[in-house]
Amino acid sequence: MSKHRTVMAGFLGHAARLGFNSAFYGLSFSEHNNQLPGIYLSNYQNDFLEQYDKLSDNHNETNDTAVKWCLENDETLQWGSQQHIALTTPSSVPVEQLAMDFGMHYGVSIPIRSRSHLYIGGIGICAQGVSHKTYHHEIAINIPLIEKFTHIFHAHLNALDNGTLFMTAAHTSIKQVNALELKTMKLLASGLTIKEIADNKLYKSVEIVNLYIKSSKVKLQVKTRNQLIARAIVLGIIYSIALSLTPVVITLLLSTVIVIGQMILTVKYSTKEKEQADAMTK
Repeated sequence: MSKHRTVMAGFLGHAARLGFNSAFYGLSFSEHNNQLPGIYLSNYQNDFLEQYDKLSDNHNETNDTAVKWCLENDETLQWGSQQHIALTTPSSVPVEQLAMDFGMHYGVSIPIRSRSHLYIGGIGICAQGVSHKTYHHEIAINIPLIEKFTHIFHAHLNALDNGTLFMTAAHTSIKQVNALELKTMKLLASGLTIKEIADNKLYKSVEIVNLYIKSSKVKLQVKTRNQLIARAIVLGIIYSIALSLTPVVITLLLSTVIVIGQMILTVKYSTKEKEQADAMTK
């Protein structure tokens, strides 16, 4: 478990630079594997966790709409959104009020799964103690980036659990991706949309690009694009994340090396951003 905490600490340190300072990661066994233990990691305050345990009726997910969402859905839920409010039930109100009392108004719940589907769960990550204006004007713009890093973080934990942290695709049972599938994954990791990849990079139709992505997901045994990128990085299929970042985030992350567990992921930027950064340091 100490290795898991090391990975969690690396993730939290990086998330804090993006404005998200509190997180709870939880995976529980699926209904078909109910003899397996769960994995729970958090930096939430102890006072909050103690009160939460009492209100949630011993981890009864129906009392926490954010947790229930992660167990039943694949998309990210933003706290306080109309979608979130619509999920409120009488039994969930005390849990949500507790979160408010601790300044946990703004954040997201990101569903995650183990590659083998033995575990289901997610991560709740929030900007604790910030104002409405600060969150929506400065922090919420980083949600897509947090989603990417969450799936990379989860993929590293999966690798630890399976003893495959230093394995590459050549040492696993996955099928090899072809050159166009590989290029598509790298372009997705750079933050480009499917249409941008189709029109400006591969000069193929959107339908063809979607087929490359679908084929890659099947070969790497994942369901979503973020999971695809994360698993490709962990297996060494793609070696860096070229992300399209805002100036604020570039300032925070430029020349940063993310150390997660014992693996190092160098964050690279587009050629234009790199040239601008080099010019600033001369």
